[in-house]
Amino acid sequence: CCFQVKETMEEKREEHAVDGALASFPAEEVKFVFTVAEKCLESDPRDRPTMVQVAKMLEQAKLA
Repeated sequence: CCFQVKETMEEKREEHAVDGALASFPAEEVKFVFTVAEKCLESDPRDRPTMVQVAKMLEQAKLA
């Protein structure tokens, strides 16, 4: 799972992770969610955001 997230981001293919049945989707929000996911995969747990921080990041993205 973490390898797939990192590989997808390195290749800038975040939009390919979206369900093909969706007629449209906010591409920038998809990229942002991948950025949050990447932060959660930091090798050092001290560098990972807490779930409260993750929830705040996702909520802020939703409001933007």
